[in-house]
Amino acid sequence: MRNVKLGVMVPTVNSTMEPELYRMVPKNVSIHFARLAPEVDYNVTLSLERLLGYAQEATKAAKSLAIVKPNVIAFGCTSGSLLQGIGYDQEIIKRIESTTGIPGTTTSTCVIAALKHLKMKKVCVATPYPDWINEKTKEFLESNGIGVLRITGLEDKCIISDEPPENVYRLAKDISLPAADGVFISCTALRTIEILESLEKEIKKPVVSSNQATLWMMLKMAGVSEEINNFGTLLRSF
Repeated sequence: MRNVKLGVMVPTVNSTMEPELYRMVPKNVSIHFARLAPEVDYNVTLSLERLLGYAQEATKAAKSLAIVKPNVIAFGCTSGSLLQGIGYDQEIIKRIESTTGIPGTTTSTCVIAALKHLKMKKVCVATPYPDWINEKTKEFLESNGIGVLRITGLEDKCIISDEPPENVYRLAKDISLPAADGVFISCTALRTIEILESLEKEIKKPVVSSNQATLWMMLKMAGVSEEINNFGTLLRSF
């Protein structure tokens, strides 16, 4: 297999996405990260200013990643790439590609592609978000043709990366409805990869998470179709 490089821009407060992608990525694929670090008050949980700031930092971060010549560059923030509604993710992608000449994507773009690939037309959504971001997430999914039967957030968290995966498991299990085609767990800072397989077995439906979907889409864009086991149905489905 040829060597493939993936570039990912990740919010500076996110300590989950890097180790999760490293654990899932196949051999001969390397991942290179740049931090999105807008000058905002990080003591305010998931502020509008901070989320918009991540997108504003995308051009600078993409330039730094372009130096290592990755095959794909991803904007690795779910809510930060859907905040302004349908088409906002595509604006960020255009910014990446016009700056670097390298194919780009965003986590929200990858999630939509993954849900459609698995034919998940109606989903239940688990998040770490406050209600106002949950509403934006619901609007974005439904604008892209994905029905949201239920969306529920954890308690307001200052440091999402510190949330134990067993709490995420319980939330995702509790919100799953019989009428749903599966569950989507949103946020690249939320630890999910330890629970994907067991959760799918328990609810007997596919589960898509932000980090899993981001890696899946980037690999597809880079021409890698190697089946990856132990991290849910999606990564076995190229």
